[in-house]
Amino acid sequence: RLNQFFFDQITTMQTTQILDYLLKQDYRAKLISFLIFERSDDKLRYFYKRYIEKLSTKRFIWIESSSEYVSPAEVILCSKEIYSFLKLHTIEGRHLFASDEITKTFLIENFKIKTLAASGVVNYLEEIAQKESENPAFFEKAYAFLLRNNINASGRKILLGSNNALYGRSDDVFYIREATAIKIPQAISSRLVSLHPEIHIKNEDLVKSSKLLGIRDYRSSDLVDKALTLFESAQVDNFSILEFLVPLKSLSPLTRDAIQ
Repeated sequence: RLNQFFFDQITTMQTTQILDYLLKQDYRAKLISFLIFERSDDKLRYFYKRYIEKLSTKRFIWIESSSEYVSPAEVILCSKEIYSFLKLHTIEGRHLFASDEITKTFLIENFKIKTLAASGVVNYLEEIAQKESENPAFFEKAYAFLLRNNINASGRKILLGSNNALYGRSDDVFYIREATAIKIPQAISSRLVSLHPEIHIKNEDLVKSSKLLGIRDYRSSDLVDKALTLFESAQVDNFSILEFLVPLKSLSPLTRDAIQ
């Protein structure tokens, strides 16, 4: 009983006065290293238990992206690779946090913090993509991550079109390697969709991007076929279709004569 009383007093001091002092020193990401411990003796089980209980409600984890300390309940662990492109976003209301293995082990074992695996990122990308639709650089990083980790996202609406709208595999989004070679009129850009011109995919990843992302590698014949189907829609201005088709070198003479 006496030991428990002393342990309560010590852990209270550690998680109040001492922690408050450390917070004022502006250690930021280094602060957590002063709080980590290794369990060494069963006799101290009560001490460890009380220390973790009291620490669990405190804000001591530094989040660089938002420049603030948060509590263990406010974070989800992830790899540095995931953090590099998702750090400005929250997952299920929690901040992403990447750390060294010692810190990671300490947080998981004592606070039961969840970890976001690479395969789980795809479950949140559609929601995040909507917030990033004006930022092509984000999508280039996201696609590179998915391709590197062989994650199938072809069923998700995460393809950023040249008009900054989001599309999925069923929308037939073309990746045009030479973005200046073909110009799609604004009036049909939502029907004849090319990937945003600021997004670049490595040549060696084109086959994989078709399978995992749902992007179609540009073939002029495919684009022509897709454009010709637009004549069937009463909602599409035929002049815009012609404006796109006529300059194409790949257009067959027969087709060119027919539309002219």
